Amino acid sequence: MPFEGLKILRELVGLGALLHDIGKLQTRLEQYQKYLKEFKFEESLKRQLKEVCKNYKLLGDCEKIDPLKVILSAFYHREPNKAGEYKFFAQIYQKADFISATERDKEQKDNLLPKEKRLHSIFESIEIFESNPKRDWVYPIKPLEVDENTTSKELESLIFPFSLSEQSEVPSEVKKVDGKLLEELYGDYGKLLRGFETSLEKTLNGVSELSKLTAKVYYLFYKYLWSVPSSVSSDISLFDHSRGVSAIATSLVTEYNLKRLKEGEEPELILIEGDISGIQKFLFGVKNIKGVAKRLRARSFFLALLPELIANYILENSGYNPTINTLYASAGKFQLLIGYEEGIDKKLKEFQEEIEEVLIKEFGGRLGFVLAWEKFPLKGLENYRQVVKNIHKKLSNEKKRKFKLNLLKLEKIANQKFEKLIEEKKETALCPSCGWEIVEEKEGTEEDRFCKWCKTFQKVGSYLPKVRYIAFTREERYLLPEWKAYFKLPKLGTIYLLSEENLNLVNSLYGERRIYIPNVGWVDWGKLKRELKIFKLNATDIEENPNPLGFKFICQAVPSLKGNFENLKPLLEEEREENAEWEEGEIIPFTVLEKLSLGDKKLGYFKADVDNLGLIFMAGIRNYTFSRIATLSRMLELFFTLYTDRLLRDLKGELLKGDYKEREEVKYLKEVESVVYTVFSGGDDLFLIAPWNVAVKTATLIRQKFEEYTCRNSTFGMSAGLGFFKGHFPVRLASDITDNLESKAKQKVSENGRKDKIALWDTVLEWKELSELEEKAFKLLKELENGNLSRSLLYRLYIRLKAIKDTTKEDSVKRKEELYRFIPYFYYQLARNVKGGELQKELEEIFINPQSEELVNLESGLVFLAYLLMLSRDLKKTKGVRSDAIPL
Repeated sequence: MPFEGLKILRELVGLGALLHDIGKLQTRLEQYQKYLKEFKFEESLKRQLKEVCKNYKLLGDCEKIDPLKVILSAFYHREPNKAGEYKFFAQIYQKADFISATERDKEQKDNLLPKEKRLHSIFESIEIFESNPKRDWVYPIKPLEVDENTTSKELESLIFPFSLSEQSEVPSEVKKVDGKLLEELYGDYGKLLRGFETSLEKTLNGVSELSKLTAKVYYLFYKYLWSVPSSVSSDISLFDHSRGVSAIATSLVTEYNLKRLKEGEEPELILIEGDISGIQKFLFGVKNIKGVAKRLRARSFFLALLPELIANYILENSGYNPTINTLYASAGKFQLLIGYEEGIDKKLKEFQEEIEEVLIKEFGGRLGFVLAWEKFPLKGLENYRQVVKNIHKKLSNEKKRKFKLNLLKLEKIANQKFEKLIEEKKETALCPSCGWEIVEEKEGTEEDRFCKWCKTFQKVGSYLPKVRYIAFTREERYLLPEWKAYFKLPKLGTIYLLSEENLNLVNSLYGERRIYIPNVGWVDWGKLKRELKIFKLNATDIEENPNPLGFKFICQAVPSLKGNFENLKPLLEEEREENAEWEEGEIIPFTVLEKLSLGDKKLGYFKADVDNLGLIFMAGIRNYTFSRIATLSRMLELFFTLYTDRLLRDLKGELLKGDYKEREEVKYLKEVESVVYTVFSGGDDLFLIAPWNVAVKTATLIRQKFEEYTCRNSTFGMSAGLGFFKGHFPVRLASDITDNLESKAKQKVSENGRKDKIALWDTVLEWKELSELEEKAFKLLKELENGNLSRSLLYRLYIRLKAIKDTTKEDSVKRKEELYRFIPYFYYQLARNVKGGELQKELEEIFINPQSEELVNLESGLVFLAYLLMLSRDLKKTKGVRSDAIPL
């Protein structure tokens, strides 16, 4: 069968597989009989499918195949014989469903109460170090309805699991009277289906392309079925089960596999994994000249989208729909599932060589790329753990041979631009932004001398706060002049970053066939539009607009200017770029962001990631299956992208009501959209920059929320580093120091094997300790303001404890002796310098611990003193030293 014919057939099967279990929605309504007659979404869906299928005709051997019946035969996957002449396709769906359904626990009798028919959290059953006693964490039956105004609290009520046993403690009389309370908590199948039916009608109306219809159905399933269990009681959602079946079924549609299926032989699949290396070095390869915050954010945004761009390139050129066959694409990695066909090894090597060559040409080898794949029989999915182990071993070997397919021509490709400048006898210099790319030496501003990609990052960084949509396209030739922000990689494709105004332009050209583009001429708008795959960012309300195919989640929180920013203008003036004026929505520089700190004017660099994630994926999942891995990846990604974005955005409101309420810096806080700068957040890790005191609060808040999100399961820890630097300190050096702090936190392992700690000021603490110390510091700040406590006392205690720590690192006996000597010194200082018995008692609780062998809380005491001294710098009523005299 020709490539295009196979591609269309694969698209039909992919859509059918997505829909194969749609009937389960109605079976969930057995206790809501009054609703059943109201729902006609299957009829509506069939009408839309019929309209779309009119546009497609299979050729060659498949000429007589009816596209619509290929899709609808999915409804007979349990009894293929009832599909008549389309029995073969029903058997494809059956095989894919059967192999995917091995993930289900034994089917329970459907005698559960409505509230018990809930999706269990994937996090509740994962174990490494100790057993998680509770297995009753479930999600409410609610659609993932998110718009620009959805708060982090509202999001928590949607995506955070709750314990059924804890809810059973609600008095029965309250349950009877307050039905609304229960509905709010547990959700409602009837309401879910009504919303699903309405959205289906709105979203699919007028869609004429099969691939776009598939994508729209996929994202509607994500929105409405993400919390519907695939079986009566399961930790796999109907959405995750359906997308897994779709990926498997489409992989069976290759000439090789179709032949094997007809002959009764086992079909074969290919698992592909790609890895982009050098990300950290590339991300922080930017100098601290004006506009660094914009360029750094744009680099991060580019790196977040690059895995998906490459995955799309491989799948589209192999005849697959990326929406269906991408298992995940984030954090510099992607995983794809396709079917085996003759010549696939050669084709994948060609893809690898092409991608390598593009990255060498564009970035001179700073970004590397490796690709590995594993062939296995369909039944191999029953032992998916081994398949994953095999591909990881291959990928590890590939990483040792980076650029192997372009090694001989690496230097030539990388130096093409430089050689061209020499050939043209032009003066050369290094790009003042990245300090790596060779550019033409010329007069003008620093930005005029930027290399191509630094100019792109500068432009995109300025535009990012306005971006509401992203669009992927393989079309390289045309660019609407209004689309000013984009990343273009030859051969691989282009990513456009679109504002609401940009999307409105697309809508206004809805019926046009040809449009005029300056410097290009008249172009086929229909073709260009067909190539565009538009996604809405961080919101799922896609029903009202015909253009977005779905949604993507990326943490975008940055401190951008708001309103007329009168108070910030004097601070911004010295950071103004040449011939430019500050505008609302622009990202503020780090040297201005530090001015929003309380006390000492510094920034906090916060890096964290989930502990032992590789071990969790390989050994922690009790029933290791294809769909469980996909579910765990998706749920972690949801926390570190969408939820973290909203949490950081809403944090400003909490600060205005709390820590900043009576402080002078509150005037600056009101003039920015967010107080936290996201360098990256996705996959299983994050890196944030904020005013130093906000960074501490953000760190403890994120850890607390992650604990709630993961069912308070002790297996899921988070290790972090938190460093403090001036705004002009080189970002790369600050990042390296913070990396070292995070490594230090990971090295301190508790007796039960857990890490789950944070390192700051060269000290490792439990998260709970830091949270308590932060609370106590703000409480004692009031005593400093009232004159009941002096900073000179705090400083003396700090110097004494710091000396003990520094001089007794290798001698535990001497350390104890010095700490025992510290105790009388401490009480003497308290008696002389602290007013009030209550205050003395509070300080005693912070520093003295009779239960410990050393009797003194050395590490936590030092952190407390450093925190309070930085927090209290320049308070009008404090006495004693300034914090710039403190060796922090």
